[in-house]
Amino acid sequence: MRVARSSRAVSAMFGVRMTCHVVGRAHKPAALQRVLDTEAPTSALVFCRTRLEVDSLVETLNSHGYRAEALHGGMQQRQRDAVMNRFRASKADLLVATDVAARGLDIEHLSHVVNYDLPSEPESYIHRIGRTGRAGRTGTAVTLVEPREHRLLRTIEHITKQKIEVATVPTVADLRARRLEHT
Repeated sequence: MRVARSSRAVSAMFGVRMTCHVVGRAHKPAALQRVLDTEAPTSALVFCRTRLEVDSLVETLNSHGYRAEALHGGMQQRQRDAVMNRFRASKADLLVATDVAARGLDIEHLSHVVNYDLPSEPESYIHRIGRTGRAGRTGTAVTLVEPREHRLLRTIEHITKQKIEVATVPTVADLRARRLEHT
């Protein structure tokens, strides 16, 4: 049963471009900001492992000028509904969530899924990135991988039958060039 679900999810991923950046734990917030500035997503869903990480990351992102909202199991249903309504109305660009809170989400304008923390199960990775690239649309899945997680990354590649492009974290010079390109 588990294999059938995975193969269906993998077939749905053909419209998803997958990349990863190898980053130490302490440098993840800065790396995420650089990746977001470079990728310039229409809207993005950022996955974290814990509620505490979700709340902390939302605070960090908002303090740096992003419009981010938190979504996790520690919130009441009416709070989660209000967050989703703001996100669907494009009043927030980033939705930072745990796996539990993100189950079953279908967000039409989602261009990027970011795995701030790599999930411990490959099936969770497939579920996460399946939030983008739906119904024939294309999307991007970006993963921030800690150096010790290479084995799990290879397992995910094996299950998805797709190579995940390893990219370097954009430098300040890359960001400047990107900004000049836009202006």
